[in-house]
Amino acid sequence: MKKSLFILAAVLFPTLLSAQSALQQLESMAGQSIHDVHVPDPGDPVPVDPDPEEEPQQSTHLQDYTPMQETTPSAPAPQTQQQPASDGWAEYLQREQERQNKVNKILNEKRADYQKDLEEEEARIARRYERFLTTQPMTRPVPQFSGRGERNFMFDHPMTVNELRGSYGKYHLSDYNDTLFRADYLRYPQPGASGLQSNRMRFLGTRLANGRVEWRMFREEWDYSNFDDPYDNLTAYYEKRSLPGNSKIQSKDIWDVKMAAEGEVIILEMKNGNNVVIRPNGTYLCEGKHITFPARFEEGVFVECDGKLYCTNAPEYSGSILSGDEFQYFGRTIIVQNHDANNQPYYRLATYSGKCYDIQKHQWTQGGNHDQYTYLARFTNDGDHFIAQPKGKDYYVILAYWGGLFKGQKKYKTIEEAHAAWAQEKQYISRKGDKHQEQAAKLK
Repeated sequence: MKKSLFILAAVLFPTLLSAQSALQQLESMAGQSIHDVHVPDPGDPVPVDPDPEEEPQQSTHLQDYTPMQETTPSAPAPQTQQQPASDGWAEYLQREQERQNKVNKILNEKRADYQKDLEEEEARIARRYERFLTTQPMTRPVPQFSGRGERNFMFDHPMTVNELRGSYGKYHLSDYNDTLFRADYLRYPQPGASGLQSNRMRFLGTRLANGRVEWRMFREEWDYSNFDDPYDNLTAYYEKRSLPGNSKIQSKDIWDVKMAAEGEVIILEMKNGNNVVIRPNGTYLCEGKHITFPARFEEGVFVECDGKLYCTNAPEYSGSILSGDEFQYFGRTIIVQNHDANNQPYYRLATYSGKCYDIQKHQWTQGGNHDQYTYLARFTNDGDHFIAQPKGKDYYVILAYWGGLFKGQKKYKTIEEAHAAWAQEKQYISRKGDKHQEQAAKLK
């Protein structure tokens, strides 16, 4: 073994001497040692895009080696389409729109039911009044006591609209920014007065520094403001600056509010001295200086206003029933006094429906030619009868009720003769009345 190593060293030694000699020659030629050569600092590396035509060379550095690299090509990963993020706001708007549509449907149904109720109520009033026109029922006096159908409150301290909510109703001012209004008084007709179950008026009054009272009118209507609870059946009272049916009447001109005829009529005392009569639902009836309530029937009340007769139970805006200088009211009929061109008085026998008795036709007519009388008076000492002298005639006749109005069989020269003949005429009229009622019963 030692011999072999000695032989190998002998072979390599000349080669080593030859390489060292060549290196020394190069150093002498350059005039300096290789260890003295200066290599400049290259600075930070600059990235260079690889040439796409050249394949990248695999790194031989150990730090670049990744043991888990695949040696076989793998299939490309499927490209999934990017899904947009769920829009929560859009979903909320959609849900809110669906809820609103559902609520609006409920509210529309309730509006339709409410409107239907009002129309049925108006139709009922019209039918009742039409029945009155055809049957001519007995009326009765209006009681002097009016408090039964009236609600009148005076508060211990001024109440705001918000304080009135609940116990006194639900109010909405026309101007929501008007926070200075405080109510000292509350007046309204009792629910059920005049047979009306809805659509009533309320009046709030506040005392001013000058002593007068400022009034505000509120009309009962369906409350559509409760969007979150469409099943809420509460009604609200919305302010009306002008009177329904007469926009010239402003609430700021009302001096006082009074209920009459047991709450079935509302009288507004106005700043100009006039009295305005309205129905419990706020619709305009008449206006004048002198107002009286001579009679009523069922839920309707008759109102005499400056020589004209009205009825609260008549259809709205139907106008006056009768006009005259003076009225005498009885159970079935009215004696109306007027004056002709010569200022001479004449009379008409009229019903509460406005029809007058035509003696020639012997029937109730509207605007007849023979319905005026120079003398007309009612007597009740022995039955409900009238003595009448037709205008332009020189005789008197007897008229009496017996299931209807009938005329006596004779004519008389004086009023005294007519009075004396009443006993015989009563028997004649009663027979005619009984026969008339029997015929009417057969027709039924």
